[in-house]
Amino acid sequence: MKKIIPPIITAVLFAFVWIAGKYLANTIPPITMTFLRYCFTVVVFTPVLWQQRKTIRSIPKQDWPYLFLASLLGVIAYHALFYWALHFSSPTTLTLVHAINPLLTLVLAYVILKQAITNQMILGFGLGIVGVIIVISHAQLSSLAFNMGEWLMLAATLAWALFTVVSKYLAARQLDSLLFTALISLIGWLILLPASL
Repeated sequence: MKKIIPPIITAVLFAFVWIAGKYLANTIPPITMTFLRYCFTVVVFTPVLWQQRKTIRSIPKQDWPYLFLASLLGVIAYHALFYWALHFSSPTTLTLVHAINPLLTLVLAYVILKQAITNQMILGFGLGIVGVIIVISHAQLSSLAFNMGEWLMLAATLAWALFTVVSKYLAARQLDSLLFTALISLIGWLILLPASL
């Protein structure tokens, strides 16, 4: 039972973000909403950044461009596009588009990181694509057409898939996952600051 509770809590919080995002999407610009979200995140992670300040100074110079890239993709691009998409479409529809994220990540990891791919993965990729098309078109392929929100969500999902690939690269460089999250949150927040003033 204890193993089931964390995933349930995560799912509930995830659903809350989508619903709250839809409510706020019509009143707060996407960039501003992303900035406000990470104001809270940076406050939470400030103790981590302070405690690991020596570790931060020892991060190799060649890893910093990847940290900035991860921040641009996972903090700024994904969330801004996500909130923008909610302005045009319902959370229910957008979650279906977002469902192809693991499939995009699989393909990108294969192309960029040369990660092994199996026949089962290929089959899963194909079925996932077909499933999303059927749901979006309401099982009528002749009427298949994405609206602006769905295209934006597709772009957000692609950004997150690329972010995941960059994260895997940095994980292989032995960068602590908590510190990684704290750093990209701070970097993204600082980049968003001028645009939100």
